[in-house]
Amino acid sequence: MDEKQKLNIIENLIENRFDKDNFSKFISNILNVTVRNRKESTVVWTEYKEYIESYQIFGDYEDSNNQRIYVIAVKVKDKVDPTRAKVKQREIIAKMLREYRKDGALVAFYNENDPHWRMAFVKLEYSFTAKGLEEKLTPAKRLSYIIGEGEASHTVKKQFITLIKLSDEVTLDNLEQLFQLEKVTNEFFDEYKKKYLDLKEYLESNEEFM
Repeated sequence: MDEKQKLNIIENLIENRFDKDNFSKFISNILNVTVRNRKESTVVWTEYKEYIESYQIFGDYEDSNNQRIYVIAVKVKDKVDPTRAKVKQREIIAKMLREYRKDGALVAFYNENDPHWRMAFVKLEYSFTAKGLEEKLTPAKRLSYIIGEGEASHTVKKQFITLIKLSDEVTLDNLEQLFQLEKVTNEFFDEYKKKYLDLKEYLESNEEFM
């Protein structure tokens, strides 16, 4: 598959309402992960039954760094906005990671009636403290994207395009980097600064503005 075809797969995923076929193609051809033929499950923890309709595990694998990863689609209730409540979404996936002893997950939150949906990354980390082994959960603030019909997709597209040349299975570190926007923000301000200085130099050298 060439780069143009891969770009089309990325665009079809992020510029439309959630679609399982688009998600599967993205997992298989961009993440290079085997798509699992697992059925949609409606078995949901009691405390989340008012929020989740069902979930489906599309990817379940161990990367080259021995990190265990899920790729999941979570269908929320029709009355729930899949682009809201990202803290609750993170808690749901964190519980799933703990229960099934996974290190991280790439997750799509959607419902079939909403043209917008959320792509999120959740990672569990552990460190030794004076109290023993302590769990650390990735912060919720910018580890997700709202995508779908009519959503601005420039940033997420720019991030996901970095995977086009990937030939091996995507690692947990690769996935985390997709949601690290500090580099993108710095590039934006560097470009903004350059344009500002160019304009300033032009105005200072033009007699009409002196």
